[in-house]
Amino acid sequence: MSTHPITRAVEKYNRTIEQAEKERTRAFQEVANSGTPQTEIIEKSGYSRETVRRILKPEVVEAQKARRRKT
Repeated sequence: MSTHPITRAVEKYNRTIEQAEKERTRAFQEVANSGTPQTEIIEKSGYSRETVRRILKPEVVEAQKARRRKT
């Protein structure tokens, strides 16, 4: 780990964002698995349909990216 204050701040910020995204994903998946419709998740979160889809099904997004890279 770097000792420069700016580098440390950026690294801490990135770790915080990563952790928050993991928590958001877990919460969304938990709600979806309990039977909440995706439309309700969209409404409650304020995120677009596409963003909610990316959060709930990251494997689909990765597969699409992989297919695009092959072409």
